[in-house]
Amino acid sequence: MITDDVFPDNFVFPPILKVATDLCDLGFGRQVHAHGVKFGYSSRVTAVGNTLVSFYGKCAGICDARNVFDEMSERDQVSWNSFIMALCRSEMWEEVFEVLRVMVVEEGVEASSFTLVGVVSACGNLREGLKLGKQAHGYCLRKGFVTTYTVNALMVMYAKLGRLEYARSLLCVFEDRDLVTWNTAISSFSQNKRFDEALEFFKFMVSMGVEPDGVTIASVLPSCSRLELLDLGKEVHAYVLRNRELSENSFVVSGLVDMYCNCKQRRRGREMTVERASSRY
Repeated sequence: MITDDVFPDNFVFPPILKVATDLCDLGFGRQVHAHGVKFGYSSRVTAVGNTLVSFYGKCAGICDARNVFDEMSERDQVSWNSFIMALCRSEMWEEVFEVLRVMVVEEGVEASSFTLVGVVSACGNLREGLKLGKQAHGYCLRKGFVTTYTVNALMVMYAKLGRLEYARSLLCVFEDRDLVTWNTAISSFSQNKRFDEALEFFKFMVSMGVEPDGVTIASVLPSCSRLELLDLGKEVHAYVLRNRELSENSFVVSGLVDMYCNCKQRRRGREMTVERASSRY
């Protein structure tokens, strides 16, 4: 397009920057940014600036994302959300709340459900995060932001803060569960050594007609392993064998080997290890 002397307008830059983001191609993204500056779109057109903040937040780090954010002449709700998510990726948890304060109090921009996902993520990584997380949860309920991605984020937060009973309550009362919701619950309880409950969620999930993926299997196998439930482990293994993608998943295979070894089936565990090694050559 450029070599044909067709000058891009502001609608060209967001989709091409998304390509750079998905590929995490920092060099290409910087070239696109340079063209945006050349044509006067990078700081003047909000949609272009928002995409640049998201791109740098995912591919470069908070410094570049902050520079673009600060240079924007106009910011909307998406601008603030993109910057908050960039801060989360850089694990600058305390600063998330300062940016939220400026956004809501000083700039008068109302928080959205996407804002709350970033805030909840920060709460899960702070020692005093439970109080703030409950406030964010209350705000979600008041504003009607009870969506799959907000509930999933809240479940992760409560699990990280050791309040698994809250995560369990969310799973039970929320009806629009997706695979991520189930995986979040199963992995959270398994990681906190509450294996019986992890298996309970797994069985409930299967009874609801939801098909497990690699994350599900890798999360449920430690429960079979620690509780020495060999028969259930074999059923999971049979399911894995029927799905080539799962049978080639290294986390799933490692979980199966661990399960067989813990269930005193070390010979089968060794055989799987040899089979896995042989399949690579």
